[in-house]
Amino acid sequence: MYSIQFSDWGLVFEFTGPVTQGIVQDWLGDVQQLTGGFSEPFSVVIDLKEATPAEARVQGPLREGLRVLQEAGLERTAIVVDSDYREVWNRLPSASDERGVRYVVAHHGSPWASKAHGWVQRGDEPAGNSPPRAIRDGGG
Repeated sequence: MYSIQFSDWGLVFEFTGPVTQGIVQDWLGDVQQLTGGFSEPFSVVIDLKEATPAEARVQGPLREGLRVLQEAGLERTAIVVDSDYREVWNRLPSASDERGVRYVVAHHGSPWASKAHGWVQRGDEPAGNSPPRAIRDGGG
């Protein structure tokens, strides 16, 4: 299942439970409809911390959704992942899509939300020595 929240800086897509091919196909359809409404650059948080990749095929439509969003003016993306599924979701963007994409690994009690929102709203990289493509939130 997924939900969409709108904000003044862009969109939050929150996925929960098993992420199936049908769910991501529905999401891709929503993304394609939503992108016509942006006239300025925008940002996106894709929250996958409560999601489990039920099928390997889900990455194709998720990549396509990122591509559609980028063509519509997507400036920055924060992909929030649970540490248990980090390796699966880390393969989500293809090499050409990685510009502007940052991963935030969510741990219990960690400030993942402030790190994700700091990136998409202001371009704030996390402090210190985290590599830009795999933002660690200091939770372990």
